[in-house]
Amino acid sequence: MRVLLVDDELRVVEGLNRMLYAIAPDWEVETASSGAEALARLAEVTCDVVISDMMMPLMSGAELLEKVRERHPSAARIILSGQTDRHASMRVLNVAHQFLDKPCPPERLVDTVERLQALRRELEDPRVLATVGRVGSLPSAPTLYLELNRLLAMDNPPEEAVRRLLSQEPAMGAKVLQLANSSFFGRGMTVASVDVAVKRLGLRLVRELVLAAEVFRPVPGVDLHFVDALQMRALRAVRLVRSIMRNSKDVELAATAAILADVGQLLERMDSGPPASRSEDPRFHASLGAYLLSLWSLPPVLVEAVARHHGPWPEPPTLGVSSAVYLAHSMVAGEVVDQAFVDALGLKERLPECRHLLEEHQKETP
Repeated sequence: MRVLLVDDELRVVEGLNRMLYAIAPDWEVETASSGAEALARLAEVTCDVVISDMMMPLMSGAELLEKVRERHPSAARIILSGQTDRHASMRVLNVAHQFLDKPCPPERLVDTVERLQALRRELEDPRVLATVGRVGSLPSAPTLYLELNRLLAMDNPPEEAVRRLLSQEPAMGAKVLQLANSSFFGRGMTVASVDVAVKRLGLRLVRELVLAAEVFRPVPGVDLHFVDALQMRALRAVRLVRSIMRNSKDVELAATAAILADVGQLLERMDSGPPASRSEDPRFHASLGAYLLSLWSLPPVLVEAVARHHGPWPEPPTLGVSSAVYLAHSMVAGEVVDQAFVDALGLKERLPECRHLLEEHQKETP
């Protein structure tokens, strides 16, 4: 495997190169001290992975990876950054497969690269491609959610703009009202208009409802009760993920991934092939969902979380978007939770709280 390291600080590149050689001696490591030099090197040799610093003069890491995505789409893209600017981070999520804090232990970097490569092979599985090929019309990307997400990424989200956006989609507005009036979300209150729903539920919850409604919309040939059940399980998983990931900077990403995790089950139901062609392995529908998200060009961190929400997990596991989504969906599905996994994540004291939360939600909803 050939890896390109990019950083304007020569000592950082040289140090990381030496450490990687000690851990992964079979890697061929190329180096560059600027975005321009990196692009010139990529024009000469093919690299499997590009690992770039974020803050570089003339061309930032985000700008470099945008160009890498356009010119060398087969290369995995990783950002290393010590800065915490929220807007820059959100931008990088759309061009980088992984965002790692700097300094990053070389063992974690090697593990991240190997997991990315394994995921890419998984999404190119002939069974996944054959299933998607048999589906006549794939579900469309959640465009309303993406626009809503753009509004909410602003420093002061314009509530009026959100209400106006929802009013332009009567079907979506009706779905938000339906969910807002359920005991699960409304707690007994009656909501008669989209404006009131936005004010009472809050922008964050409205965003989750919109995404769930868009992703699990009625699909020709798929039973409506099945779709509704998927939607409700997704929203329950969101509640658990928020409890698991509270105080984490990645809680919003984890909530989004929890909603999207089971979208592959829709593709399985839409498959026109013979029943024998379908897989009983839940990890197969996870791969289908991840493949669909990659077609939608959603952030790679979401693609990986969907692909991994039925495992397997490397040792030792760490608490992050993927592991939180895995744990939440396991609990919602009533599966036995691996206590060693929970202990490794440092969630032993939080698990009873999550179980109680799930029980309360199940009482309140069908």
